[in-house]
This record gives sequence, structure tokens and C-alpha cells, in this order.
Amino acid sequence: MAEARVFVCQNCGNEFSRWAGKCDACGEWNSLKEANKKDIEALKKVEGVIQQDVKVKKLSQAENVGERISSGLGECDRVLGGGLVKGSLVLLGGEPGIGKSTLTLQLASQVAQNNKVLYVSGEESLGQVAARAKRLEANDNIDFVDTVLLEGMKKVISEGDYNLVIVDSVQTMVSGEITQTMGSISQIKYCVYNLMQLAKANNITFILIGHVTKDGEVAGPKILEHLVDVVVYFEGERTGNMRILRVLKNRYGSSDETGVMIMTEKGLLGVESVSKLLLKERQAGIPGSVLTVAMEGSRPFLVEFQAIVDRTNYGNPRRTCVGFDNNRLNMLLAVLSKRVGLDVTDKDVYLNVVGGFKIRDRAADAAVVTAIASVMLNKPVAAEAVVLGEIGLLGEMRRVGSLNKRVNEAVSFGYNTVLGAGESDLAGFNRVTNVKQLFDKCFGK
Repeated sequence: MAEARVFVCQNCGNEFSRWAGKCDACGEWNSLKEANKKDIEALKKVEGVIQQDVKVKKLSQAENVGERISSGLGECDRVLGGGLVKGSLVLLGGEPGIGKSTLTLQLASQVAQNNKVLYVSGEESLGQVAARAKRLEANDNIDFVDTVLLEGMKKVISEGDYNLVIVDSVQTMVSGEITQTMGSISQIKYCVYNLMQLAKANNITFILIGHVTKDGEVAGPKILEHLVDVVVYFEGERTGNMRILRVLKNRYGSSDETGVMIMTEKGLLGVESVSKLLLKERQAGIPGSVLTVAMEGSRPFLVEFQAIVDRTNYGNPRRTCVGFDNNRLNMLLAVLSKRVGLDVTDKDVYLNVVGGFKIRDRAADAAVVTAIASVMLNKPVAAEAVVLGEIGLLGEMRRVGSLNKRVNEAVSFGYNTVLGAGESDLAGFNRVTNVKQLFDKCFGK
């Protein structure tokens, strides 16, 4: 009888008994590869080691619950929920050249002042990392290994009694127990499972650096994100100096916090006042410019929305967004047309969030429609005004969370007129219930 064959999706890790052009689990095309019998046995073996010796315990028996190591970088600690949790695996993703290695080397330099740190690189030599450390004026009390082989890495880690291990990058790791090539689903699963065992058994914190695809997702199988405890993305435009640290998964804290940093010749510097940074070059009194207060986790900050509306030169008008969801823009344009009477069906609409932020906060809806209306009416919004609120399909303004925090942030920067939905007794807040009322207060009747 022929031996059963197993095909594994290289994107999500699901197994199938026969090949298909499309994975039924994740929808990826041409991702199913036949798995080697030896690889399957190796994975089952390492998974079995993790699951063996199962014993029932009380939660009260846990020791060192939530014990953390400070990263020494305020913005990193904010995003991580107070620091690096001992025995955890942190996945740091970002585009090439965005500053992942710079960030981790600065973090390692701070942690190494009171802890033992190992930097494992499969992409750079000792000289390259040392040159970066010199430029950053980093602590040189960091152990370094340049290898991609898991077995050699485990030997060094087991003998070194380390508190923090940085692996650059996880896609370059390989094991002699697996026959598939570097970056394959089997290699990554096997290597990360082994690192997980090391982390939990020895209370070691791991930071795994990962590459991203052109779509902005961590390269390699999605199962990688499920195996680790924390997933952090490092974002920004390489031509600019602002960098954004955004957490997408955190088993030990909030998953919607954001850290903001500035890239300098001496490395990354944390930004305490995001509003001050984003408003530094703002030009008020021009149609199409509107301010709102967005929330990223527990942090409110003022951000500027800019819009241009122009006659289309083609049959289908363009809708172009930078930093805002394009589908939501189309919905808001429909509300403007149906509920307010501002028709944009024959016009191109361009929307930009100044500073490189990607705003997901629904409170920005009011700023988007106001910026577009400001251009179409050729009327600027008052320089001291801020608008915020979610907009429904009926044209109603809906309340948003942390309203008092948002109002306080606006008033503290001299913006004494805050137009929004909800209830607040703070000075400067003006309640509006629908888009028409919002426009009456912004542009006059």
C-alpha cells in the first residue's frame, strides 16, 4: 500500500492529504508543498516534548507572575505594557531599512546594563554589528554569535545563562533535523518551537526579528504570529525620520498601544508629545485642513487631515487615501452626497493624514468629511477648531470613547473649540448631533 502523502500550506501551516492550487484554509494560491516524512516526524517529536509531563497545578502556585525587564526605552515599554516579560517570545516585524536592527541594538544596550544579553545574527557579521553599536554609542557588554544553525544557537544559550536573546532574523534560522530549505514552514515551526521550550524552561526573553512582505505582513507562515506571545510592527517612511512602533498582539498587556520615535544619527529617540511634533509645520486658515484628536491605546494626540477635491479627467473618479481606510472614505463620501447634498460623483478626492500615521480611530470620520466639505465650499475651518466623532450612514454624529481625554489634549494646545458628539462638561466642548449641524458651526449657515 502506498504511503500517505502530506501537503503543507507555506502560509498558514494547515496540512492536506492531496495537492491543490489554492489553500482551503487561508485562500493563498500555490502555497501547498509536499512535506518530507522526516520533517513531519521531527515536528511531532518537538511538539510532543512540549506536551509531555502534563500535571495539574493551582494558579496560586505560579511564581514571578508578570515579572518584567525594562527595555530602557520609554516608547518600547509603553507598547509592551511595561517592559519585556521574562520567558516570552516577541516578534518584531518591519520593512527592510526601517530601523529594526537599530532599535533592538539600542534595547540590548540598555538591558545589558543589568542583565546578560546575547545577539544572534544570521545576516550580519561581528564587524557590521560592532560598527552600528559604535555609531549608536551603545553598551559593548553584549555577547554576539553569527550563526543560522539552531543547534549551535541552543548550545550557546544553554551554557550562557542569558536573560535576553535577540535573533536577527527568524527567517534565516535552520535546523539539521529538517530537510526543507531556509524560511520554509517546517524550518520556522521547528526552530520557534525549540526557542519556545528554551524561553519557558529557563525564563529567557526572546526578541525575534522578522521581515515583512510587500503587503506589510510578516514574511513566512502566519503560524509564526500564533506561536509567539507578542507581535510588534515597526512602521514609517524611510525617506522621513518618524518611526511608529505598533503592537498587534500582546498576551501581557494592551494590544492597541503605539510608540512614536524619531530616527537620528545617534539612533532612535522617543517622542513624548506627538501632537507637538505633528503640528509643528501646520498652516492654518487654508481650505481642506482640519484637526482631530485620535486615540492610540491610552494616548490622545492631535493630527491633521488634508483633502483636495478636483474635477476628474476620466470616466471613473479617483479616491486616493494615505493613512486612512479607502473603503471608509467611500462610505463617508456617500453620506456627504445623500445626507448633505455635496456631490462628488464627478470629482477626484485625495486625502492625506499628515505625519505618516495610519489612523483607524472612528473619531476621525468628522475630520474627513469636514476637510472635503471645506475644499468644495472653499471655506477654511477656524484655526482654533477641532472636530471629532464617528459618522453613521444616516448622517448622525456618534459619540467616541475617552472624550474628556481628547478635549483636554486639544485645549492644552490652544484649540478652544472642540466640535463633537457625546456629553462633556469641559470648557471648549460644543456638542453636535449630525453632519449638517457640524458644517453649520464650521462654515456658517
